[in-house]
Amino acid sequence: MKCFQGLEKLPSKKLVHVVFRIIMGTIAYNLFNLFLNSEKCSTLEDYTLKTHRQRRRSSERNPEIIIYTGDTYAILNNLDFLDIILTLKKSTQMKLRKIFKELTS
Repeated sequence: MKCFQGLEKLPSKKLVHVVFRIIMGTIAYNLFNLFLNSEKCSTLEDYTLKTHRQRRRSSERNPEIIIYTGDTYAILNNLDFLDIILTLKKSTQMKLRKIFKELTS
């Protein structure tokens, strides 16, 4: 985890800074292992952009969309979101289309 970070030379000799570096390194190591376990990988070499894209294509036929408004949110499947949009009035659909165009440009 700490390869090429020069651990043999700490920038500060204060106990607080040394302890902070050790704790952050331990947390990073644990989170990294949790990530690899969640992706069913034994090493980082098993998790490359190419393998992630291949897994994603086969497993996510209907990806989820997160919609935020104010202080609330909703997580919907792409097809469910499309179904909701298509049941709205035409005028509301046009307003949403305008908002989506502004977001993408």
